[in-house]
Amino acid sequence: MADFSVRLSDDDLRSRLESVIDREEKIPRALEALGPVGDRRVVLLDSDRGLRARQLEAVGARVSELPGLSAASLPRGLADAVISCWAGFDGDSPETPGQVSEAERVLRPGGRLLVVHDYGRDDVSRLLDDEASEGHQVDQRSRDSWFLLHDFKLRVLHCWWTF
Repeated sequence: MADFSVRLSDDDLRSRLESVIDREEKIPRALEALGPVGDRRVVLLDSDRGLRARQLEAVGARVSELPGLSAASLPRGLADAVISCWAGFDGDSPETPGQVSEAERVLRPGGRLLVVHDYGRDDVSRLLDDEASEGHQVDQRSRDSWFLLHDFKLRVLHCWWTF
């Protein structure tokens, strides 16, 4: 789900939402600052329909889009950055350690794994029913969160809807 934090099957809705999401391009600028990704080989996991890939290419990234979360088909040391936006790497999920190991295998020495998640106090969480909203949120604010316990550094971006 690289383009949006919720799956959208309606192409018209997708197009309209794409025109108002992160118009200031804070997400690709943050990924560039944290990576960097410009002039680097980037693997974009669970790539959607191209918005995020286009934004990364606009900052100079050489993007390889994968349709799912598995990078098993990619050679060791291929990428300078592996990016996951709203897909996988769900903290306490039993799949997360394997996903991190696979990303680390694909990364070159010194490469970066960059994971984008909503942290639960955003516009999307108010649109979902209670059960979906609870599953959608990744609460990483506590000091014993999975990401912090595994030496991830967290950055909060406020960049969702722009009208």
